[in-house]
Amino acid sequence: MDRDGVLNQNIFYQDTNEWESPRRLSEFKFVDGAILAIKKLQDAGFLLFIVTNQPSYAKGKATLRDLKKILRFCENELQKNDIKITKIYCSFNHPKSIILELAKECKYRKPSAGALLEAEQEFNLDMKNSWMIGDRDTDIECGKTAGVKTIKIAPDAVLNISEAVNKIINNK
Repeated sequence: MDRDGVLNQNIFYQDTNEWESPRRLSEFKFVDGAILAIKKLQDAGFLLFIVTNQPSYAKGKATLRDLKKILRFCENELQKNDIKITKIYCSFNHPKSIILELAKECKYRKPSAGALLEAEQEFNLDMKNSWMIGDRDTDIECGKTAGVKTIKIAPDAVLNISEAVNKIINNK
């Protein structure tokens, strides 16, 4: 699953006039029901992975330290709720990065399916019975390229992670 807009709330930043991932730990808030929903997925036998693009450092909007704190906090909070994230795949890269080494391609940066294909190999996943939950077209493209089923969280699709999980469990 994607993280921002799926597990946690995106933040509206006036400096960019866009909804984006949180830049500081104090801004990170789980979506209502997210923890219970993914616990339900885990209890149904699914391995859980987070695949997330975090370009704020590459764009000069946040520190790498702050972004890593948010990743650790998210994983730790899930662990406190007996949820095991099998692996987190994170790309800090962005094509318009102000940091040269982060302007290059990254196999984990969605819409690339690199993270899902690596997880397939590393954890012997059955891709036909796997899912990608995301809130952006890049998330869905990533999932489709990898050969997994996809669910988009959006007003014209499912409204939140709880609805997505119910759909997955009912289609198992």
